Amino acid sequence: MLAFYTASLALINFSLIINLYALTPFVNSIAFFLVFKERLNRLHLIGMVLILGCIVLTGMSSSNKHDNDKNDDIEEPKISLLVPLALGLTNTLVFVGINLISRYLAISGYIKSTQLSADTMIVQGLVFATLFAIIPKTITVESFFALGFASLF
Repeated sequence: MLAFYTASLALINFSLIINLYALTPFVNSIAFFLVFKERLNRLHLIGMVLILGCIVLTGMSSSNKHDNDKNDDIEEPKISLLVPLALGLTNTLVFVGINLISRYLAISGYIKSTQLSADTMIVQGLVFATLFAIIPKTITVESFFALGFASLF
């Protein structure tokens, strides 16, 4: 949600952030292959190529105009486009990291999956709440909930 908010400040299309989130299964597969030596069969590789192809096609779409830009006035971005891209990539890497830790703890038998799920949600919420608090520009309660509901669809 924070990445979408910063995307609106940077005046970039939300599809770029969605593309970063779409990389999660791709990065997850590579991480599990490298860390846990899981096999990638032909269907996995085909799926990974399709993910990359769809991301490239979406990124090359002709609609470069910001989704929420209703007027034709040229507006300057309030922040660098690197901020939302870095946040989207960070979120993707957090998801992959949580999956790696979950798999390791499940294999080792250290913790139950329900406890791990609750703990990771709390940690992830604290990390992103902290990032949310330090982003330049204040965020109103209305915009926070509006972005939250918009990110569900």
